Amino acid sequence: IIKDWTSVNNPSTVDITFTNDSNHTVEWYCEDALGNTETQKIEYDNVDTEPPEIEKWVDDDTVRPGDTVRICANITDKKQTGDIGVGVNPNTTWAKLVLGDDPYDVELINVEGNTYCGNWTAPPITEYCHDFRCLWELTVEAEDLLGNKNSEDGVQIIVDAADPKIEAILWPSKDKYYREGKRFEVKALAIDFGGDINIENHDNCKASGVKECRFYAIKYDFESVNQSEIKNLWDYLDWLNETLDNPVKIVELGSVPYEDGFCKGSLQIPENSGLEHEDILFMGYEIEDNAGNIASGLGEDWDGDKITMKIDSEGPSVLIKDGNLPGPFKSGDLVQVFADIEDIDSGPDDCWADLYTCNGEGCESSTDTGYNLNGYVHDFICEISDTLPLGLASGDYEIVVTATDDELNKIGRAHV
Repeated sequence: IIKDWTSVNNPSTVDITFTNDSNHTVEWYCEDALGNTETQKIEYDNVDTEPPEIEKWVDDDTVRPGDTVRICANITDKKQTGDIGVGVNPNTTWAKLVLGDDPYDVELINVEGNTYCGNWTAPPITEYCHDFRCLWELTVEAEDLLGNKNSEDGVQIIVDAADPKIEAILWPSKDKYYREGKRFEVKALAIDFGGDINIENHDNCKASGVKECRFYAIKYDFESVNQSEIKNLWDYLDWLNETLDNPVKIVELGSVPYEDGFCKGSLQIPENSGLEHEDILFMGYEIEDNAGNIASGLGEDWDGDKITMKIDSEGPSVLIKDGNLPGPFKSGDLVQVFADIEDIDSGPDDCWADLYTCNGEGCESSTDTGYNLNGYVHDFICEISDTLPLGLASGDYEIVVTATDDELNKIGRAHV
């Protein structure tokens, strides 16, 4: 930019207008009427009309009253040209949390590089101007050293002091049988509430949402205990342990995520859990929302019946009763064996027969041929009905019948 200076008065002035962000060098000198010239002077001008760029975030946008939220922003000052600007003013970098006319100002301090952070403690949820302080709008403001200002909003922080709840357990139903190591599915209707249940009309507040559900098998007879007596399952169990001779056994079954109104997924009774045959357990739960509120209790179905879990760790007994044995047979002949299966717990599920080669007189010992004969269960009877494999050598063979119950517990074998 070249300007012709005109002497108007003392001092002479000239206006230079910069229309774009840039760096300029201004040089000037004065000359008198006799041509005497002063030493040239130089001024460097940094032209910056762009406000800082703001990229903000919080470490948690669903919290409880009293929780601390870490608010951070990357604040960078650049010109229109993309060059580095004059710099961020560190004294005017703020986060504002607003609910109606109730603002909180949080000073953001430069922690590293272009990152500025500050802490905000969520206040109690109390009525304010006919609203509840449970949904806060976050705005971050910054300006550069020339006073160019910018602000960025669009982040909401939910303050939630209400516990979630499991309304009912759909799967599994009560009185099912289980064994150590068994994996099974669970589905529970889960609900989260917003605000604070101690405040009237707290449902006007937005809920933080259910995070997950955790389930437990508890060895104690809760049948006569009313659910309303259990404000907190762990407090209740602590009280029981203080009054009982032996502590209540608790087995962790696992946790499942929340999706579309339900806590749903796979649970498992761990191996070597120490549970015994015919133990009767009650299913307990914890449910947690995204703000960290936790509720616990006993699992119930839609009818209000508690979910009980029965342990079946013993297989059924087998008694071979009839068949077309002892033969003689040829390879490919049909062999039929009938055996009674006794199981008073989970009930018989499957059966088959393994074929062994007899060794010694009276089949004192036997060797597995690797062949088996198919069977099926009906009305507590195992029926083996299959053809002998081709290519069997002449000799005596032993048939060993094996059965499992619904919990896949195998038995000591019956043979003929």
